[in-house]
Amino acid sequence: MTNFDLSGLRLTNLNLREAKLTGVSFRGCRFVNADFSFADLFAADFGNAELRGANLHRADMRGARLSETVLRDANLKEADLRPGALVIDQQQPRTSGKSDFTVEKTTYDNGRIVDLTGADLCRANLEAAKLQNAKMVGTDLNRANLNFARFEGANMRGAVLSDVRLTSVDLVGAKVSVASAEWAPNLRDTLRQHALWSDSDGRKGRRAELSGVDLQGVDLSHAFLSGADLSGANLSGTNLSDTEFVSANLSNAKLDGAYLSRTDLSGTKMSGASMCGAVLTSVRMEPVVQQRRDGKGTKLVQTDLTNADLTGVEVAYTSMHKARLEGLKHDGIVTAIAERMDRIQAG
Repeated sequence: MTNFDLSGLRLTNLNLREAKLTGVSFRGCRFVNADFSFADLFAADFGNAELRGANLHRADMRGARLSETVLRDANLKEADLRPGALVIDQQQPRTSGKSDFTVEKTTYDNGRIVDLTGADLCRANLEAAKLQNAKMVGTDLNRANLNFARFEGANMRGAVLSDVRLTSVDLVGAKVSVASAEWAPNLRDTLRQHALWSDSDGRKGRRAELSGVDLQGVDLSHAFLSGADLSGANLSGTNLSDTEFVSANLSNAKLDGAYLSRTDLSGTKMSGASMCGAVLTSVRMEPVVQQRRDGKGTKLVQTDLTNADLTGVEVAYTSMHKARLEGLKHDGIVTAIAERMDRIQAG
């Protein structure tokens, strides 16, 4: 069975072991305790479906759609969720009820990535699963088994990683904050919803409103906070390495003694922020292009450091091209770096 529309079905204990279900749509289906082990689910669509307790052991799910799918307690051991694509074979005649096509082998250049945005994988078994380049924005992996799984290049912004098993997990190039496992539950949920909000351009989730919140000493490394409101927040002594703050609001925030390495502060509002004694290494403070609120065109937004206090900061390999520095308190090195970067960019 290939390329059929089976959306909306509701079945329990369904046995589809080793079935060929390439390109089939299961959108909105409810398959509790279904057996899809060793099945060919290449490019299948499980969007908004419920697969609670399903057995997907060694299933071929390359290019599958799994956004907002419930996979609680599911077994995806050794499942293949790498990118994949279907190619319509124009030379074969069409038959009633289905399209004839050939399956194109997975390639990272043109294969559709597996989409697990907002999916519920709580307590799921993903041992040795292949999830390279998968989209897992806001995916709930609470208490999941990720031992030996491969997530190279995966987008896991806002993913919940509390109480997960991470033995020999490959996260090379993945956008993920492993430190989120130690965050308070309300902070984890806030950043999960924020990632979903950003990914959907505001249609889902909600923006992180952390104005005035005390996050002193919290490990926020690799966190996704682009577009978030952290005005007046206390981030003193916080680990902000590899954290994304693009177009965020950090005005009047306290970042004294914070550690910023490869942190992205491009287009960030930091007017009146205090960064005394902070360490800045390979930090980006570049201008960014933003859509105008009226929807008419775009504008260039600079990192705004007006009236900020950078006294005693340690700066190295930091780009401050075109950053606004009016009224900045500093020891001289910050302005020198900014001027040098402007000369380099201009030349």
